[in-house]
Amino acid sequence: MIPVTIVGGCGQVGLPLGIALATVPDIRVSLLDINEGKVTLVNSGRMPFMERRRLGADPDRAPARF
Repeated sequence: MIPVTIVGGCGQVGLPLGIALATVPDIRVSLLDINEGKVTLVNSGRMPFMERRRLGADPDRAPARF
């Protein structure tokens, strides 16, 4: 197992990154954050933030694929 710790891991960049890395075999992800409220939400299976639709985004356009 390769240990990976994401500092600020419960934020809008760290949490999606951690979720993506957690799907990779042989990687164990830990999230480190000083915001206890966000940590509590993540530990209970809830997102600590809500993505908002980008202004000017075309709702009929397919999202980008990577």
